[in-house]
Amino acid sequence: MVLGMTIAPLYAGDADAFAPLTIPSTESGDDWEFMFSPYGWAAGLDGTVGVGSVTADVDLSFSDIVDDLEIGAMGQFEARKGRWAFLFDGLWLKLESGADTRGPLYGGAAVDVEELRLSGLLSYRILEGGTTLDLLAGASYFSIETDLELLPGNRAGRTIGTSADWVDPVVGFHLRHKLSEKWFTMLRGEIGGFGAGSDLTWQAMGGVGYRTSGSSSIFLGYRHLAIDYSKDNFVFDTETSGFIVGMNFSF
Repeated sequence: MVLGMTIAPLYAGDADAFAPLTIPSTESGDDWEFMFSPYGWAAGLDGTVGVGSVTADVDLSFSDIVDDLEIGAMGQFEARKGRWAFLFDGLWLKLESGADTRGPLYGGAAVDVEELRLSGLLSYRILEGGTTLDLLAGASYFSIETDLELLPGNRAGRTIGTSADWVDPVVGFHLRHKLSEKWFTMLRGEIGGFGAGSDLTWQAMGGVGYRTSGSSSIFLGYRHLAIDYSKDNFVFDTETSGFIVGMNFSF
């Protein structure tokens, strides 16, 4: 929800990272339509990251993430023909941050996380017109590497690390409404994991957009992403939320 600690997205995402706003079309055509949407996520992160018996509590505001983010990239691509569409969302980040450890054994931790998240969703439009409704189904792939540098406390300091990758099945919906020739709004929700990869992952986003030309628009929204993964001595249980802003380019 994306570790960036997605552990933080700015996570990016869905898929998702998570799909940005798109302009509703009034009808399905027979020609292919494509859209590229680079975006940024001004998000904060709250949750727990653990390796083996050691866990660290992370509580980062957006300003903290801006200071600690080493590098990040995110965007979405959509290919549509008629009622069917394929959505691809990618997120990659590297983050370094301080964190609190539970108990007196260690005096805190420095967390180094690299996260890759790739989401592919198949979309089918069941409602057309000024309001459109798409049903979504697909999968999200996560690859996360984490290093915890444990600071001295009652025990001497040490560094432990691990990596994990998994695939979550995902289902959801995407509701869009045309307010005028220029303005549009949307709501999107997804849920996945179900124990196949993570125990549970879900996200929701709503927002508004403005068409700047016949082939481009800008959008502003709010997104919340939750991930609960705990397997093979690795824990990643986080919630990430904040404003998302970006652009759409159609061709």
